[in-house]
Amino acid sequence: MLMAMCICQPAYAETTTQETAATTTTTTTPDVMSRLTYEVQEDGVTITSFAWTNEPTVTIPDTIEGKPVTAIGKEAFLYCYADTVELPDTVRTIGEKAFAGCAYLQTMTIPSACTEIGYAAFADCDRLTTVAIPETVKTIEHDAFRGTPFLAQQSDAFVILGDGILYAYRGTDADVQIPDTVRVINAYAFANHHNIHTVQIPASVTEVRAGAFDNCMALEEIALEGMPTLFEPDAVRNTNWYQHFPSDYVTIGTMLIGYRGEDTVVDIPEGITVINRSAFEGNPAITTVTLPDSVTEIRRAAFYRCTSLQVVKMGDQVTEIGEMAFFGCQALGYIHMSHQLETIGARAFVSCDALDGIIVPDEVTAIGERAIGYRWSNDSSEYVLDTTFAVRTDNAVAKAYAEENGLPLESVPAAETTMPPVTTTSQTGKESPWIGKPTGTYWIPALILGGLLVLGAILGRIVRKHS
Repeated sequence: MLMAMCICQPAYAETTTQETAATTTTTTTPDVMSRLTYEVQEDGVTITSFAWTNEPTVTIPDTIEGKPVTAIGKEAFLYCYADTVELPDTVRTIGEKAFAGCAYLQTMTIPSACTEIGYAAFADCDRLTTVAIPETVKTIEHDAFRGTPFLAQQSDAFVILGDGILYAYRGTDADVQIPDTVRVINAYAFANHHNIHTVQIPASVTEVRAGAFDNCMALEEIALEGMPTLFEPDAVRNTNWYQHFPSDYVTIGTMLIGYRGEDTVVDIPEGITVINRSAFEGNPAITTVTLPDSVTEIRRAAFYRCTSLQVVKMGDQVTEIGEMAFFGCQALGYIHMSHQLETIGARAFVSCDALDGIIVPDEVTAIGERAIGYRWSNDSSEYVLDTTFAVRTDNAVAKAYAEENGLPLESVPAAETTMPPVTTTSQTGKESPWIGKPTGTYWIPALILGGLLVLGAILGRIVRKHS
């Protein structure tokens, strides 16, 4: 929680904190502190900006107001003039464009406590030749070192930084075998490598980030040995492999990453274990989905805003429903939950307006914020509690969730709710424009009226032309 924002104007030429059992001696000069703007938070201090002069070296203190400096904020040192900026070992994150465009910056030592370097953090630092990156860094966002000599001088085919982050690929091989030291395939790491035909991804890879293989149009084969916990939906879409995949169900290994069919009733193939993030997002046609027992995980936004989806039948091995998995499925009126379900992610069932309640199985150990019983209001741009939505459960975690959120609590019914008939109509009662052709006659008057309006417009133009 934000506690204070300060532009520090020191009263003394030098500030010294004596060393005790709980503190560290810190000496700062007014030249640095008088130009720092920062925010004091509960767990530390974020540097938000610095008013520059022409010092070649600037040293940031490790504590301010008795708290550690833990973050360099967005654009905090944008276009700075220093050759070197010394960061304290307490810094954990370096924000978006924090040092972008620092034309004189030559060296940078990333603190040993740092775990994240933000988007374009050092972009266009055209004299930055030396960067020391510890293995504690687990995330390096896209373009973090764009336009720097540091990146240009990397000679290895696989540019691996920090904790096994494959930041960029510089090789020319047609058949690429990614080293098993790689943990993350970074955003756009292989982008625009038109000569790559095959890629083998080892089991060590846990994350494949956005656009990782963007525009690799010759890519025809992807071998995935493990199961990454993060596989961004667009990581492989703009490839020959994706565009010519021989099935409506696009899979890598046992993970379903996309559905390109037009069926309203979808039966996920046996053997699929993970429904990946956004696999069905925004599909306007599907009304019914059946998951086989092989599926264990439904990831974030997997069925986000599938507005015609009415029935979901899970197999009994699903243990996790990710954040926003069924967000905005307004027509969803029936869902058979897995008896092995353990986690329901935040906002998983927001704006499932046709549901009057949900059965929460006994094995559930975690329910995320606003996971059930809420809807999104476009009018007020906020989440609204539906106080009529019933939580049906004998589970202690679910009971606590219902009580904390003010939702009705009911026992699990003796018999499962009867599945309602599935229709092809939208919430307005009219035939969905995405599903087949209209079967009624309500469209005929509209068609006639439309034709008359078009004819009138044509006649009007002719009259004006000859008047």
